[in-house]
Amino acid sequence: MTILAIVWSDTLTLVAICFTMVLVIMFLFVVILKIFNVLLKVKHIEPIISAVSQPSITIPDFEITEMESAAIATALYLYLDVEHDDDSCILTIKSIHQDYIPWNNNNIF
Repeated sequence: MTILAIVWSDTLTLVAICFTMVLVIMFLFVVILKIFNVLLKVKHIEPIISAVSQPSITIPDFEITEMESAAIATALYLYLDVEHDDDSCILTIKSIHQDYIPWNNNNIF
């Protein structure tokens, strides 16, 4: 008795071929990405990192009081709050009545 008249040997062969193709394509994709990574790698980042890791400027130690911190936070809040554009949230639709509207013309032919 055959189940739904399916030739299972052909089906399993086709599944195996498709699965193998997907794996090969994924492998080629990874290899191509690694090649591009090697070709496009930037060589001049190392001197910049070494210069940043050894700071030549010393920052003096100082304390900010709670009042100064609150003043700075309030100033930043007010500055950033002014930048936001408050819309009125009113939508106005102006209707235009035209006698001839070309996109709705059914009398072409």
